[in-house]
Amino acid sequence: MDINSATDLLKIALQEKVKVYITDGSEIIGQLIAYDEQQNLVLKNATTKYLGIEKHFQTLFIRANNLKFLSKLDLSKEM
Repeated sequence: MDINSATDLLKIALQEKVKVYITDGSEIIGQLIAYDEQQNLVLKNATTKYLGIEKHFQTLFIRANNLKFLSKLDLSKEM
């Protein structure tokens, strides 16, 4: 699949485990279960990490304007 837009990348990452970097410096790991045309995201089984503090959420909504970047995690390289 050719990737020509951010939406194309989100299609590839849908239902996969991703790491999201937020503009405030926090990081979130979870399964991408939904997104919309504005690139708002919904993650399932999400863990946020900010200033060394971790919080867990069953479902987490991330507004697109807070999104810095997203990467699909390679589970074969995780510990």
